[in-house]
Amino acid sequence: MAPRGFRHLRSFLHKDQRRSGEAVHIGDSGHHGNASQAQLEGKRQNTVLPSDDRTVIEPTNSSKDVGLKVVELEALPDHPEPGKDGGLTCLQREELSMPELSKSEKLWRNAYAVLKRDERDLVRGFEDALGFDTISTRSTKRLGEILRQKVLEQDAKRLVITIMGKSVKIREIGEKIIAFVESTQDLVTVATSNEPHAALAWATVSLILPILLNQKKQVESMMEGLHDITALLRRYNIRDSLYLGGQAGSRSESCSEYEEAVTVLYKAIFLYQLRFYHHLGRPSMTRGVRNLGRLDDWENWKRDIEEANAECQKFENLFDRVAERDSWVRQDAGMKKQSWIQAQILQSITDASDERRAIYADQREERLLQSLSARYEEQKNINPKRVNRTCEWFLQSAEFRNWSHAKRSCLLWLSAGPGCGKSVLSRCLVDEDMVDRSLSTSIVCYFFFKDGQKGQMTAANAMSAINHQILAHYSDAALMAHSLERFRVHGEKLAEMFSELWANLLQSARDPIPGEIICILDALDECQPDERQQLLNALIEFYSALDSQSNADIRLKFLITSRPDLGIENRLARLGKSVSLVHFNADKEFNSISQDIDRFIEDQIPIVAHRLDQPSQERIMAHLKGMEHRTYLWLHLTFKEIAESAVAGTTEKQLRKFISTLPKSVDEAYENILNKSKEPHIARKFLQCILVARETLTVTDLNVAFGVWHYCTSYSTLDLEPGDSFVSTLKQICGNFVMVHDDEVYLIHQTAREFLIRLDNFQLAPTPGKMWQQSITKEEAEATLAHTCISVLCFEDFLEEPPYPARSLIMVKNQEWFDVRPFFVYCSEFWTSHYHSSAEMATPGMLKNIRQLCNPESMYFLNWFPVSGVYTYADISPNLLHISSLLGIDALVIEILNEISEKEAQKSACDGALSFAASAGRRDTMALLLEKGANVDIRDEEQRPVLHSAVLSKNAEAVKLLLEHGANVDALDGGGNSALSWACHHGHRGIVELLLAYNADFNTFSRDLGSPLFIAAYWGLENIVRLLFEKGARLRRDDWADSEGWDSDEGIVPTDELDRVYELVKDEDPEEYIRILIEDCHCNIESLE
Repeated sequence: MAPRGFRHLRSFLHKDQRRSGEAVHIGDSGHHGNASQAQLEGKRQNTVLPSDDRTVIEPTNSSKDVGLKVVELEALPDHPEPGKDGGLTCLQREELSMPELSKSEKLWRNAYAVLKRDERDLVRGFEDALGFDTISTRSTKRLGEILRQKVLEQDAKRLVITIMGKSVKIREIGEKIIAFVESTQDLVTVATSNEPHAALAWATVSLILPILLNQKKQVESMMEGLHDITALLRRYNIRDSLYLGGQAGSRSESCSEYEEAVTVLYKAIFLYQLRFYHHLGRPSMTRGVRNLGRLDDWENWKRDIEEANAECQKFENLFDRVAERDSWVRQDAGMKKQSWIQAQILQSITDASDERRAIYADQREERLLQSLSARYEEQKNINPKRVNRTCEWFLQSAEFRNWSHAKRSCLLWLSAGPGCGKSVLSRCLVDEDMVDRSLSTSIVCYFFFKDGQKGQMTAANAMSAINHQILAHYSDAALMAHSLERFRVHGEKLAEMFSELWANLLQSARDPIPGEIICILDALDECQPDERQQLLNALIEFYSALDSQSNADIRLKFLITSRPDLGIENRLARLGKSVSLVHFNADKEFNSISQDIDRFIEDQIPIVAHRLDQPSQERIMAHLKGMEHRTYLWLHLTFKEIAESAVAGTTEKQLRKFISTLPKSVDEAYENILNKSKEPHIARKFLQCILVARETLTVTDLNVAFGVWHYCTSYSTLDLEPGDSFVSTLKQICGNFVMVHDDEVYLIHQTAREFLIRLDNFQLAPTPGKMWQQSITKEEAEATLAHTCISVLCFEDFLEEPPYPARSLIMVKNQEWFDVRPFFVYCSEFWTSHYHSSAEMATPGMLKNIRQLCNPESMYFLNWFPVSGVYTYADISPNLLHISSLLGIDALVIEILNEISEKEAQKSACDGALSFAASAGRRDTMALLLEKGANVDIRDEEQRPVLHSAVLSKNAEAVKLLLEHGANVDALDGGGNSALSWACHHGHRGIVELLLAYNADFNTFSRDLGSPLFIAAYWGLENIVRLLFEKGARLRRDDWADSEGWDSDEGIVPTDELDRVYELVKDEDPEEYIRILIEDCHCNIESLE
């Protein structure tokens, strides 16, 4: 299925059919009949009451008759086929079985018949757009219903009413509105209800105006012509009534000449309107080219109407001028009365709607703020407050004071070793308002990164919190508006989109309301590496372009703290010696920081050692101050030992022994904590799980894991401890090495992770007194958590069919079921990831359980697989080998294949499995299957080649493997799409380069996606557009002229106007060509959505 908006771009590159004998496509130039109807349904259709104040009633979303008195359209006669002599013999035959028509009816009917004879294609296209083949007086109700639906396909409970030039949206039709519409019968409705062709003239105006409202520019002559037509319809409506009423003169010769003249005028009116409607149905770029090239002669077409009207004016003596003037006066009076009534209704609606709009706006703002909300204040307050007279080494420094007082955007980076109090300092800057605010409207925002803690590890987390603080602080509507627009587009996902959030921050900074925005980011080194790089790139790009016009008025300051980090230093070095960057290296302030730590010792010892007498406290103080490499982190750990071990009545000897056992370093403190564990084997398992968990584990998760390690096989046998009780158990086993916050379990500090993890897998001889330091390998930890997850999924509880037969709304509808099965969702989502990280350590018992989990016929599989989020493009009913291949369980794949004795059967089994492995990008599994004889060009049941599946997995290595084995790089799927087209669609430059290196055809074209260059241009992927352009790709008319690639309803042929577009790039200037593709074409698509 083509992406949203593709057909609009195709229309931009092609022309509606204007050849003899072909139907003209109104609206979306690529569609017949139903497609045109769909277009009319997709745009709100306005029924225009033809009065000077342009009253519009616009219902939406339903075809129900709500009782509105709009232009009631009775039957329109069939369009006759012209006889051999060019006459209207068909009309005469039809009249034999119909009541005799009045003179006025015949005038409108004859005008339309002549029009259809002379402009057959144009009229047929208009009729196709309305959804009927011919207009017949024998189908009055049917035609009335068709035209009514075209204008009223709406929901009776939702209306958009335009009154006196203002649009008012209401959700329910009030009785007052209905009463107004019913009581103010449209003058034209009364006059034309007996003559459908006259009504059709008014209805065409109604169909034109809604489209016209969406146009940014229209040629002035076009507009004047439409205005003149409205006035003429009103004039001749009056004259027709006088003519019918016998007010015209009785000279038959003059009457006959008048009727001929009026018929010519009516035909000209119809012709102008149909041309106008057809013109507005073209894509915007095509309209622009036609206007520039004067391919549509609106001035002469308007002159045709003026000349026809002038001929009719010669017969003014046929009419009673006094009666005609009286009719005008009555209509004017009626219109003025309608305008007054509308003004009253508008006021009442506005009064009621203002309150609803305010409530709705408040609700949208609340949803936006809630989506961006985070626990940033709580995360800040986890860090202790500074002790009085500390942190002065930074607060009084020239670097900080210059940054703080600067009246321009600038960046200050504070680097210091672990445990030097960076986070305490950051909290001080926020809580104590230590940053100078040069403007009264300044705001200080902040975010504290924390490794391993959910919601504190990504750049998007930080930007979401900062945007929330800005929007929550200011109540300015303009400041909120651009955020609401992004929220409208992205919804709840906005909080996860760094680029959008960064752009939103810059836009807020450009707004005069905030004045100056100051952002404090603590512990940037604890942000995930990829996310950290993204944030640094954004900062570097911004501060490198401070002199540019777009950033000239922005006052945006950043203060970043981190440990000394070569990666951060190298990235920021790109700013050179820019005045916007200041680096403060706190490691040079060792003496000052040591003095701060001494003050902290003096402040805290009376609290943590309150059970000791003052001389004992002073002895401990002196010992701690005498430590050479003292840090806040070391003190924090040491204070915990003092608080737990120091007791009243301690003797001198006991005190000396106690002091001698206090840790002399952070590593020694960590070792002491873990050496006190009552169950070191279980402590190691807990720490392994916490170290490698993909998401922060909860107290309950670890409670379940604790039961698994004690050989429980079902939830009923777990006998879980209450939450608070298990926290105590966890503390007894792991001590202060872990901390619990908001029911989630973390390591006490980032350095605790570094203390435990051994970066290589070589077994080191234990160092005396250091049983824990670097004692855990990542692979061992992954194996522990993999075994735990698999054991949970094989609980006896999952031998029963789950309550969710389908993937949709699993968690919403079955929350209670999941609540009594804790840790199940995590295990379902991540067991395969942990297995792959420790596959070499898998035991036979583990593989036996995995086989049960991968069997699509087992209850275990039916329970975990729908929850896992695993998805495959390979649309085949799976078997055990397929699922094993999809998940990349190579040991199980080999085991299954070895069970197949016949070689051909084994090859056949590998074929189907290859599609599954490719859809998940399992490169190693694919290599295994190809080695066993799998067909590299195998297709699934939807005719998708395996190469396409690999491309859709976005794994370049998997794609490369297939190409190396001879996969057909230009194979097409069932929709006629190439692998290159899909790679462009997903914006994967690496795969695009790889396919082009294997000579992929960049000129392929499909009805679903278009050509590769077309796709990349549509999505605005400039890097891929340039890559394709450099290879020689161009948009060519031949690509679009291939009608075999299109369904009959989608056939589009190239336009002559496209030649003008090609003229712009005939010299193949890359920059201009790419600009047109990405900027102009993409903008046109957006405007047509």
